[in-house]
Amino acid sequence: KISAQTTNTFLPLERASAAMEGTKHNFGNVLVDFLINLPKARMVAVDLELTGIHIPEEPDSREDSQDQRLDKLCRIAERYAPIQLGISLELGAEAGEHRCATYVFYMFPSVGSFECTASAMQFNREHKVDFNAWVRDGVEYMSREEEQEAMAGGEEAAPETGMLRLWKALVAARLPVVVHGPLDVLFLLRCFERRELPRGQELSDLIGQCFSCVIDVAQIYKEARHHEVAGDLERLALTNFREDAKRLHAKRWSARTAAPCFFTFDEATEARYGTADGSHAHEAGFDSLATLQLFCYLAELIPEVVRGSAHRLFLFHHEKCIQLDPSSFQSDAGDLSETLSGASLGGSSQLEADAEQSGGAEEEWHDDLSFEDCGQWGGYAVQADYGVQADYGDQWATSSGATAASAEAMWSQHYIGIIKGFNHSTQNGFGFITCYKTYQIYERDVFLHSAQLGDCQVGEVVSFEVHLNQRGQPQARDVRRVAQA
Repeated sequence: KISAQTTNTFLPLERASAAMEGTKHNFGNVLVDFLINLPKARMVAVDLELTGIHIPEEPDSREDSQDQRLDKLCRIAERYAPIQLGISLELGAEAGEHRCATYVFYMFPSVGSFECTASAMQFNREHKVDFNAWVRDGVEYMSREEEQEAMAGGEEAAPETGMLRLWKALVAARLPVVVHGPLDVLFLLRCFERRELPRGQELSDLIGQCFSCVIDVAQIYKEARHHEVAGDLERLALTNFREDAKRLHAKRWSARTAAPCFFTFDEATEARYGTADGSHAHEAGFDSLATLQLFCYLAELIPEVVRGSAHRLFLFHHEKCIQLDPSSFQSDAGDLSETLSGASLGGSSQLEADAEQSGGAEEEWHDDLSFEDCGQWGGYAVQADYGVQADYGDQWATSSGATAASAEAMWSQHYIGIIKGFNHSTQNGFGFITCYKTYQIYERDVFLHSAQLGDCQVGEVVSFEVHLNQRGQPQARDVRRVAQA
């Protein structure tokens, strides 16, 4: 066992640092950033790296009942402790672009003791967990129950140490939570709510008090396989599952049988996880982001299965699942999957309606515009989920409804978007590019003339510049296909 007062002398391991990594030394600053983003979030995905994930003397059996397995999982959460907590927030989506912010915290308990297993510690060491940072710099935490006991013992003020402050804000937001397996939810409850977890209906109610909906992507996998709609989704391990879902989505997207789905990061998340080299795999922040991305793909690929998986937690080596009481929760996965569903890829009738809004399908290109400077707007960096390697830096825009007078600084700025459709039936073909950033500026899609289409195809990710016609409406220039991984 290790007590909360234990210090250790593990050899340090090199690790990258970023603003979104929280330790006791910078927790206040990271918490402020988290609290700024939290009101914008539509959902949260979490992942924990743990000191143990099984009870060696009690191996899982297919003969276990659901209640027996749940009891064992609760005892695992009561026995071991988290090393890292990863939290990824989905901050909204437009036209298939999901904006994400991720945080990772080393956390160490303020009180009590916990156990470790050799296999779990070896796993964490192999994946570059810095045990010195965990013990020395981990943010302290305690449960609400332990906080109340401390206050009852004569504390002058509530010892609301560290991570409990973040947890209270997260619970107050009442977001849907996405996990990969049930242990993450149970450990959160043990760390921040009760030292001994309830069982049965009381456990379901406790989870429902913390989150508006629970979605377990591992359970989605099981149900997709059961209903024989999994397609190429053959691997359950998180990173493999995400890659399979990404590949299947790209295949269906290219065939126009799925809406687009891609991701942009805030600056700190881009710096840490924006590359595809896998150097942070199994870090809690990386895994929480992978869980979030995986769910977004699944919501596009198999929405019916996603809807049916709400409030069901996956059981390894078991045919059944843990069924939570839906009445304990405010919403279901069906509502969430519809919210996250990407923009539809319209046909020619939609294109004609868009063209009418943009001033006509036969719009001419104009280079003789005069412009004035506008305010600077820091945007999100594009994540290389489809092989996008460009750095777009700061974008320029007014707060809303930009016109010709507000676009000079944007002339050499490239954006990432998706060709949502193209009409070849007219003499001068036309289409539209949908892009979250330009939509925020112009409140419409970007007109695409046949002269700029080149060999690009509908549904492809492209980079482009924005020029304005005489009516101040956005038109795409220098359109280039973006390589897809």
